Amino acid sequence: MNKVLLGLLLGALLGAIDGATAWFTPAVRVQLAGIIVGSTVKGLIAGVAAGMSVIGFVGASHCRPDEAARLAAHGGAPVIDNMTKLLPALAR
Repeated sequence: MNKVLLGLLLGALLGAIDGATAWFTPAVRVQLAGIIVGSTVKGLIAGVAAGMSVIGFVGASHCRPDEAARLAAHGGAPVIDNMTKLLPALAR
């Protein structure tokens, strides 16, 4: 089967499932939305635009000292500095 055709069929199937989920059980849709853990403002903006929950991460080597405030200002709440803090942040 052609890869493009297969992709279109799979996309249509997933879209139908997503639509049915939103129609019959709207509470499940929030759970399926996803979570973004990002260390850049662009990544968090993309996550917010996609309707995902976002968590800022400032433990990466490229993060500047003021990065936590920048990430929080763009939807990254909470902001963590170590991946060991990820599970407690997800529990909020």
